Amino acid sequence: KEESTNSIVTYSLSKDNTVTYKSNRYQLPKETYSDKQKEVGVVCEDNRITFFNLKIKESINTYETSKDKDKLISNISRNTTPNPKVLELYFDF
Repeated sequence: KEESTNSIVTYSLSKDNTVTYKSNRYQLPKETYSDKQKEVGVVCEDNRITFFNLKIKESINTYETSKDKDKLISNISRNTTPNPKVLELYFDF
């Protein structure tokens, strides 16, 4: 799926807790994938990609987008904090 402006795009979450986005696989924390959560929301804004739990409307992880191709992006311990406005803009609180 392609990035879209001002909306959350739903992506499939693999059993290995990765999401494929623009030819890269982004690693999410262990146990993100479950029988109840097989999809995540994705927002790409200002060269950052934020993954959301769609059910509880919380950020799972944020990375700087990679310009590389076919890479596993898995720097979970050094994840960045999403812009606080992202939750307000994309979820109706």
